[in-house]
Amino acid sequence: EQAPNSVTPYIRLDVKSGEVGIISKGILKMEYYNYLADSTARLWVYSEKTKNDFQKTASPILINITAGQNFIEYDLGRRMRLRSDIIYEAVLINSRGEKFFMKFKNKD
Repeated sequence: EQAPNSVTPYIRLDVKSGEVGIISKGILKMEYYNYLADSTARLWVYSEKTKNDFQKTASPILINITAGQNFIEYDLGRRMRLRSDIIYEAVLINSRGEKFFMKFKNKD
């Protein structure tokens, strides 16, 4: 039997925040295309206070990346307590300051 998280899809980071995806057991799975020569990017996580009003939940996370397509898994549950009734937003920022977004809810 596969672990529940192995069937959770990667959510593509986009230049604008879109629909809300689901992550399982605090494991953030992101798909990101790195067209720069960056080897790291900063990841910020926000929680939704009210509709479309997000507040920062933790200091930035440094993510290792390579050129081209990246499938990133990060155990966010080890860094912060995720509630299942809150929408979160992850924002990945590259060396040029460009932002890539995804919204998600955590499912235990």
